Amino acid sequence: MTRLTITADNHYTLNMVYKDESGYAINLDGATAKFVMRRSMYSPVLINRSATITGEAGGITIELVPADTIDLLDNVIEEQFVYGISLVQADGTKTIIASGEVSLQQNIARD
Repeated sequence: MTRLTITADNHYTLNMVYKDESGYAINLDGATAKFVMRRSMYSPVLINRSATITGEAGGITIELVPADTIDLLDNVIEEQFVYGISLVQADGTKTIIASGEVSLQQNIARD
């Protein structure tokens, strides 16, 4: 599990490279991936973002925009959420490639 720290009402980019056991990038031509964030494992989805895939390089990029997180914190400085990133390869194989906790922190410079 990987822990992410995200500042609310801010842009956030997560870049990953999907690799095999030997450390070589796996070709992701025709694949799709998505990022999902919830308050807890069984609560409703709060953020559901499709990723940008860089085929041969195995690159996966997820971009959050301020609107994704602006209303998630209600008069608290920080709150914990959970996330998962799923990958569906061109042959239909589905894999959870990352999951963990998100520490969402209030943006001190907000309006």
